[in-house]
Amino acid sequence: MTQISFIGLGAMGRPMAGHLLTAGHTLTVWNRTASRAADLVSAGAHLAHTPAEAFRAPVILSMLADDAAVRETLLNADVLSQAPAGAIHINLSTVSVELAREATRLHAEHGLTYLAAPVFGRVPVAEAGALNVLAAGPTFAIDAVEPLLSTFGTRTWRLGETPSRRTW
Repeated sequence: MTQISFIGLGAMGRPMAGHLLTAGHTLTVWNRTASRAADLVSAGAHLAHTPAEAFRAPVILSMLADDAAVRETLLNADVLSQAPAGAIHINLSTVSVELAREATRLHAEHGLTYLAAPVFGRVPVAEAGALNVLAAGPTFAIDAVEPLLSTFGTRTWRLGETPSRRTW
């Protein structure tokens, strides 16, 4: 899996996406404010003009502010229908149990896999690639994307098969 997309280039997302690019992955990026992607595009990332365009990758990572941002940006048929069958969406944001349940259901309806993988650490920790990742979702999907998570995390904590499980 080297073709990936990253949605949400805020204070945490930008360095995380940078680590993926530095690791040699083909990276497409999207952010509501496109100028936040300029340094990544200069370094070789491709710029998506919409979240739907970014969802055309087999693996999509997102780091958005909260439930409302995730729901508004990603949880609609126009976006989800763009992903290839079997694509994995890794939501790195901390969201509610209710949103994780909704996301899991909507992704399944589109033949996609949803992983909840919120991260622990502040911006300097993200910049250092030393975050802790709390991953919940199907084992096969976590196995498949763990090499990606290790580009910005020092450890992936597996919390079970259910993305909405609240154990932290």
